[in-house]
Amino acid sequence: MASVSNDRGGGKRVIFVGPEGVRKSIRLGAVGRREAERVAQHVEALRRAKVFGSATPPDTLAWVSSISPELKKKLAKVGLIEDCQEVPTIGGWCKKYIETRKDLAWRTKDRLGEVASMLVTFFGRDRRLDQVGEADAVAFSQWPELGRALNTIRRRVGWARQLFGAAVKAKLIRSNPFEGIPTTTKPNRERDYFVDRQTFQKLLDACPNHNWVTVLTLARIGGLRVPSEVMALEWSHILWDRNRMIVPCIKTA
Repeated sequence: MASVSNDRGGGKRVIFVGPEGVRKSIRLGAVGRREAERVAQHVEALRRAKVFGSATPPDTLAWVSSISPELKKKLAKVGLIEDCQEVPTIGGWCKKYIETRKDLAWRTKDRLGEVASMLVTFFGRDRRLDQVGEADAVAFSQWPELGRALNTIRRRVGWARQLFGAAVKAKLIRSNPFEGIPTTTKPNRERDYFVDRQTFQKLLDACPNHNWVTVLTLARIGGLRVPSEVMALEWSHILWDRNRMIVPCIKTA
C-alpha cells in the first residue's frame, strides 16, 4: 500500500513498493495531508494496475490527465506511467502540425493557419491543448468571429477538429473536445447566380488587363475553380497540337 511520509521542513512524500519489488518515493513538497493522501490513493491504483496487469480505474486516469507536468514526470520516473512529453500550447502545436504536413495543398494550409490564429485569439496564446474541454469547444463554435454563414462556421470548426484530432493521434491529449460538434456543410442554392453572356461581356470590358480577362474566361467559359485550379495552371498543361487543356483538380487531387 502507498503511504504518506513527512519530510523535514514540512514537506510530504508518497512511499510505495514498485512493480519490481523496490521501495520508491515521490516527493510532493509542501502540500496538505489530505492532498498527499489523495495522491497516495492514485499512486496505489497505478501500482496495482502495473503489478496485476489490470485496467487503471477511470478516476485515476482522469486524475493523471489533470495533474501538473512536473508531477507527471515524477510518476513516469518511478515507472507508474509512460514517460510523457509536455503538452504544447494551441498555437505551438498548430504551427508544428501545419509545417510538418508536406502533403497538404497550400490552400489547405492557409485555411488551417487561419483557424489556428482564431483558436489562439479565442483561447489565449498560453492555453495548452489539454486545457480545452468540450464546453470550451462549443463556446468557440458559437463565437461570432467565426463568421455569419452556417457553412463557413462549420468548415472552420471542422478545421479545428482536425488540428485537435491530430493531437490525439500524437497522444498529446486523450480526447478531441470538438468531436460531436456538427461540421457537415450543405450547398446554399440561394447564392447561385447565372452569369449570362451580356453580363460576362461587361465584366470583360471592365478588366484592367489581359490577366484578368484570362481568369474570368477560364472561370465562366472553362468552368475552372478560382483561385485554386486557375493558379495551378502551367504552360505544359496547354496541348496546342490537340487544341486541349489539362486542368489539375486541386480539390480532389
